[in-house]
Amino acid sequence: MWLKEFLPKDLPAARIMAFEYNSKWLYDADFQGLHEHASALLNALVDQRRESPSRPILFIGHSYGGLVIKKALILARKSKMDPPDPQQWIADAESGIVFLGTPHQGSNHATFALIGSLIYRPFGGNYTHVLKLLSDGDVLVELDRDFKGVLSENQKKRTICFYETKGQTWSWPLGLLVTRTSAYLGQGAEAAMECTHNEMNKFFNRNERYEKFIGEVKRVYDPLVNPGANEVVKKKLYKRLSARIVDGSAYSSTNVGHCTAETCEDILIQLMSWAYDSDPRAAKVYWLTGMAGTGKTTIAYTFCERLKHEGILGASFFCSTIANDTHKTDHVFPTIANALGVHSQRVADALLEALKDTKVSDMTLNDTILALISGPTAIERSPFHGKTRIVVLDGFDQVEDRNRVEALFSLILGHISGVALKFFISSRPLFDKLDGAKQLLRYNLDSRPERDVRKDIALYVRQRLGLLATDLGDEGEGWPTEDQVDAVVGRATPLFIYAATVCTYVGERSNNQIKRRLRAVIDNAPVKGSTQSPTSKVDALYAQIIDGASGEFNNDIKDVLGLIIVARDHLSIQSIASLLFPSDRMDGESRVSDAVSTLRSVLSVPSDQDEGIKVIHSSFPDFLTDRDRSKEHYYKRSECHRKAATNCLHLMEALLDKDDTWGLQDLDASLIDVQDRADISSGLAYACIHWISHVIETYHLEAASAMELESDILSFFNIRVIRWLAHMSVLGKVDLAAESLRKLELENMVRYI
Repeated sequence: MWLKEFLPKDLPAARIMAFEYNSKWLYDADFQGLHEHASALLNALVDQRRESPSRPILFIGHSYGGLVIKKALILARKSKMDPPDPQQWIADAESGIVFLGTPHQGSNHATFALIGSLIYRPFGGNYTHVLKLLSDGDVLVELDRDFKGVLSENQKKRTICFYETKGQTWSWPLGLLVTRTSAYLGQGAEAAMECTHNEMNKFFNRNERYEKFIGEVKRVYDPLVNPGANEVVKKKLYKRLSARIVDGSAYSSTNVGHCTAETCEDILIQLMSWAYDSDPRAAKVYWLTGMAGTGKTTIAYTFCERLKHEGILGASFFCSTIANDTHKTDHVFPTIANALGVHSQRVADALLEALKDTKVSDMTLNDTILALISGPTAIERSPFHGKTRIVVLDGFDQVEDRNRVEALFSLILGHISGVALKFFISSRPLFDKLDGAKQLLRYNLDSRPERDVRKDIALYVRQRLGLLATDLGDEGEGWPTEDQVDAVVGRATPLFIYAATVCTYVGERSNNQIKRRLRAVIDNAPVKGSTQSPTSKVDALYAQIIDGASGEFNNDIKDVLGLIIVARDHLSIQSIASLLFPSDRMDGESRVSDAVSTLRSVLSVPSDQDEGIKVIHSSFPDFLTDRDRSKEHYYKRSECHRKAATNCLHLMEALLDKDDTWGLQDLDASLIDVQDRADISSGLAYACIHWISHVIETYHLEAASAMELESDILSFFNIRVIRWLAHMSVLGKVDLAAESLRKLELENMVRYI
């Protein structure tokens, strides 16, 4: 079947026009040349587009047809009639181009074809145009130069060149008619097609070759039909929403990574089927549940990658208690709205209209979903030109207020029916019944067949440990054994995080310790005194890792972990050192570096000390802050927050009191024009921004513990509050400073102010 028979279903917003020419060269050949074919194409396009000359165009050309497209665009751009020739509309229209085996640099087989056409010329063979063109390098070079000269930057980005990988046979094997080098334009993308040259524009069914082809085509097509907001509007929208936007919440900003090849495919296939289901009766919310460590976030990340590739990812928001403000419920919908506005000018315009007389910080949760989500993305607006975008929300159970999780869920279910969106949500199991359940499709990873889970974990373990075996050289031959893989899989099931942590733990040391560590993990027993809960094996592993890391760095490890697990942002080694050891930062950085280097199997430690350290998985702080699970490794959250607040207050005391660069000894000193004179370290910035958050969290968890902060807080307001406000101004956080002070007031802590 030809492409024109498949494309209407896959490109629903497109009008398909087929332009055909006689490509025969042996019998009944066409005596017209490239210029005539290109002119005919332009005339046909003008006739078809008289009523809508500004519609974008997606050109798809096979072989010589690609050269016709190049020549047509050159002719259209060079048209200088007054009034403008309608052909110029073609040149000015937003367009993308898909080349299928187009011989931009000619074909080595054209010479043989020329000889054949000469032999058969009495019967209608014609070499003077098509074949001569393909064998004339100078003509093709000139055509290529002129074509690249008329392309806009956007057109260059929206070009893809497919090349054949199988040789052609015609009475005898010919090999590749158009090589990869000749098929590539030299700009844009390129992609292989597993077929011969003649098969490139023909498909017998919607097989794997077609699905790969249409996926690549959509990468060109989607920006044409839905180009997104212009840069001016994007900046304006971001500014209006910035008070509630969380930078770094998208999947691409996480350190998760995608599923190992061939794992979780049953779930991912089901998810993609749901994403593409256009039945209006189908569920518009997919809820993936499972206990911590079962792979929800990795599945969500991989799903995002595939949606992005298909051009239907609307937004992603990965919630975490250990990353920026991604755990704040008030930030979820505004951040999603901003991402949706980037994808659609119509959505962006609607958002700006909704925010014209209202501040996003004054909106309730119900206001935000009505004004920022359901209104701008209503189906009748056709915000994404007839397509449905998918919004991915991961770690929904980790938002700051569990009581508001159900409210968020209910709001989504209550407003999803009339919008051009679907929501994928992943979380631990939260509640059994929800209003609007008819819009909800739920899958629980805890009920997934054990054989499927074991198979996937085994694939993952073999791949990860196999890479370590390669590093071992000859000593790695036959390692790991199947018994060792089975032992790890048996202990891990159903927790992917156990397998991932084991592989990281085993591989973080020198080669001579890799085998020993794996044996130690396999021989390890659950934490003494713990019940055989679903987490007992991963608890034993975490305890083993901490015990192995302890020693001369034991006290430093306790201090560093206590700060990291409650930090409101990813702290760098320098920031941690300045907060924990403000009197000797250089020695402090060395101590922090030594401490975290022993915990690389549970912490992601970047080589650059200015970059933030990340907890690899939330199950680790869950373990540390649960007394029943962690035993002697227990960290009391209220105590960790109290220490963090104390560290922040003491760092501000050390640095703000001695720094009078801005002449703020006088409480009435101006805060204007200090930006250019500011040099605020990352540690001090963290202390200024987050100290109140740690104070309030301490108060929530244990009011008595918060009282220990009273003298430090009183000293802060009596001596350095003005300097703090100046620093917050430089950091662009004046609104946050005011909001934080209001929160202190609401918590009945106004006696400090």
